[in-house]
Amino acid sequence: FGLFGIALEGDQKLIVGQRGTVLVGGADGKWTPGQSGTENRLLNVGMNSAGLAIAVGEFGTILRSKDGGKTWDQRPIDWTTFRDDGYEPHIYAVDVQENGRILIGAEFAYVITSDDGGETFQLANKGEKSVFAMHVLPDGTGYAVGQEGLVLKTTDNGATWTELQSGSNANLFGVWASTQGEIVATGMRALLRSSDGGASFTSSSD
Repeated sequence: FGLFGIALEGDQKLIVGQRGTVLVGGADGKWTPGQSGTENRLLNVGMNSAGLAIAVGEFGTILRSKDGGKTWDQRPIDWTTFRDDGYEPHIYAVDVQENGRILIGAEFAYVITSDDGGETFQLANKGEKSVFAMHVLPDGTGYAVGQEGLVLKTTDNGATWTELQSGSNANLFGVWASTQGEIVATGMRALLRSSDGGASFTSSSD
C-alpha cells in the first residue's frame, strides 16, 4: 500500500497513506499502527511538538489527533458553506503550528484555517486550481503551490492570499521558503526559484 505523508517533530514521527493507514514512530525506531477510523486515502499529515496532529486526504477528510497520532477523531466540514453543490474536495496540504493554528490546502485553491486546534474551520482562499503543498514561516509569510503553476503568497499567516505570476504551467508539488525572500518550488519536470519573495521567478524545466 502507498504511503503519502510524513510529519517529524522531535522524537514524534507520523506516516499516513492508503486506506486510512497511520503509522506512529517511537524513539526506539519502531512503528506501530494508529487508529485513524477511516478507510479514505490520507495524503498528508502535520504535527506540532504538543502532539496535535492533523491528517488530510481524499473527499474532504480531516482527522485530528491530540496524542501524537495514537488516536484520531474526524473533523467534518459543511462544504455547502464554501460552494453550493457541497462537493468534498481532496485535501493535499497541511501545516500545524506550535500555537495550534492549522492551515490546509485543497482542490479549488481552497486554503482553510483553524485557530482553535481544529474545532472550527474558516475559508481563507478559493479559486480554480488545486493546492498541493505549502510552507509558512514563523513571521507569517508563506507560500502555497499547486496545479498549473499556481503560487499563492500570504503575509498574515494564512488569513489572506495573493496569487503570484509564476510563469509556469507545471504542476507544483513542493515548496520551500526562507525569511530572506528565497523560494524554491518543485514540480512535474519543473524547478522554480525566486530571490525576491515571489515578485519574479526563474524556471528550470526538463
